[in-house]
Amino acid sequence: MPHRTKIDPYEILGVPENASLEQIKSSYRQLAMKYHPDKNPNNPDAEERFKLISEAYEILSDPQKRAHYDRGGGSEGFDSFFENFGMGDAFRIFSDLFGGGMWEQPRQRRSYQQRGESLRIAVDLTLEEIFTGTEKNVKIYRFISCPDCNGKGYPVGEGLRTCTQCGGSGTLRQVGRHIFGTTTRIVTCPTCNGLGQIPTKICQSCAGEGRIRKTEVIPIKIPPGVRNGESIKIFGMGNAGKRGGPSGDLIALIREIPHPKFVRDKDNIIMYLPVGVITATIGGKEMIKGIDGDGIEIEIASGSQFGDIIEVKNAGLTQYGGGRRGSLLIQVIIVVPTHLSREEKKLLRLLAEQEKPPKKVVFEKLLKNLGIKR
Repeated sequence: MPHRTKIDPYEILGVPENASLEQIKSSYRQLAMKYHPDKNPNNPDAEERFKLISEAYEILSDPQKRAHYDRGGGSEGFDSFFENFGMGDAFRIFSDLFGGGMWEQPRQRRSYQQRGESLRIAVDLTLEEIFTGTEKNVKIYRFISCPDCNGKGYPVGEGLRTCTQCGGSGTLRQVGRHIFGTTTRIVTCPTCNGLGQIPTKICQSCAGEGRIRKTEVIPIKIPPGVRNGESIKIFGMGNAGKRGGPSGDLIALIREIPHPKFVRDKDNIIMYLPVGVITATIGGKEMIKGIDGDGIEIEIASGSQFGDIIEVKNAGLTQYGGGRRGSLLIQVIIVVPTHLSREEKKLLRLLAEQEKPPKKVVFEKLLKNLGIKR
C-alpha cells in the first residue's frame, strides 16, 4: 500500500481506494452537511473535521492530486501540500459544490416591467363535443391591467426615478467580518425590490403593481378531434404583466368525459354490439347510430365469432387539425339466451343433433379475439 502522510483521504471520506468520482462527491456532500460550522456553532472539533473532509475531497476530486497521493506523495508528500489550507478554502469547496452562500454571484437588475404568469384550467368535453368541435365559456380569476394607471403602477402625470439606496443597480453589497476573514454577499435592494427604479408616486388602486384581480368569462374555441390530456393555449389571456409588462397565456387542459356507449382509440371509436347466437350463426343486418347520431346499417356475417370486429370507415372522429376521419369499430359480443320456451328448446335440441365439433381454425380465432395465448 502506498505511504500515507498527513491525512488518509479515503479513510476520512469513508470510500474505497477504487471509488468513482460520484462516490467521492456523494460522501463529501453527506459529511460536509453533517459537520458544517453553521450546523455546529462553537464546536472546534466539527470545524476541524469539516476542514479535513474538505482537504480529502480536494485531493480525491482532482485526478492529478489523487494520482500523486496514490504514488506516495513524492518526496514532499502531503505534509506541505496543504500547509496553507484553511477554513476559507473549505468554505470555497463547499460553495462550489452546493452553490450560493458567501460567494453568491452578483444579481442582475430586474426589468421594471415583468411578464404576467400563465394560467392553467381544465375543460371537460363530451365525445360528441370533441367530434364536432365547440366553444366553451370558462370563468377565471386573474390579474388584469389596472385601469386607473393604465398598468404602469403610478398615476397619470407621474414617472420613475432612480432608487437612491442602490443607485439604480437593484442590488446591495453586504460585507461581513468573522474570525475566518471577510465575506461579501450581493443581495436584492429592499427599497426598489431589485428594479433599480421606483415611481415618484404609487398608484393606490394597484399598490404600484400595475394590475388588479378580476373574475372574467373567457371563450375558448375547441377544434374537432382534440385528444384527452392535450392543451390549447390562448395567448395573452393569462395574468396581466406587472407594471405594464406583457400578459401571460391561458392554457386549457382537455379532459374527456367517459362515454356510456363509445370508447375512443385515437381517431377511431369502438362500440360493443350484442348479437344473438342464431344471428351470429346465419348472419343478418343491424341498424346502429354513430357518434354523429346518424343511422348506420351494418351486416353481420354468418359464422361471426365472439370478438369479431366490423369496421365502418370514415365514421370515427375527425383528425385533430382537420383531415380524414377515423373508423367506427364494432366488436361483436355474442349473447347466449338464459331463458328459453319449451318450443325453443325443442328446436335447439334438433339442431344440436346435427351439430359438428368446431373446427380448430375457428377455435384458434376465438382465442385470439379474447386475447388468450396458448
